[in-house]
Amino acid sequence: MTTSQLILTDCVSLILLGITTLLTRATPRRILGALAGGLAAALLNVGEDIVAFSLGWWYYPSVATSYGPPLMYVAVGLWYGAGVALIGWRLTRRFGWRGAGD
Repeated sequence: MTTSQLILTDCVSLILLGITTLLTRATPRRILGALAGGLAAALLNVGEDIVAFSLGWWYYPSVATSYGPPLMYVAVGLWYGAGVALIGWRLTRRFGWRGAGD
């Protein structure tokens, strides 16, 4: 992916997080918790990429490092970490543990 595509992906992730925040009616404390979880998810993803690269499982052909483009991890943290966490929180609040897969 090019840098402009990664920036566009980050902007879309930020917009999706904003929409999710509004629709789930999350408090500022909940949003900060989701963002902290998103940061942890992004850091874990970097670690997974480094380990997988060292074991020869995969690599990113667009970069010379053992991890992917740094802008990719911003999207991972914003949407896949924080946005999905807020959706899961709202579903658990609405349906209880029954809605969480029980």
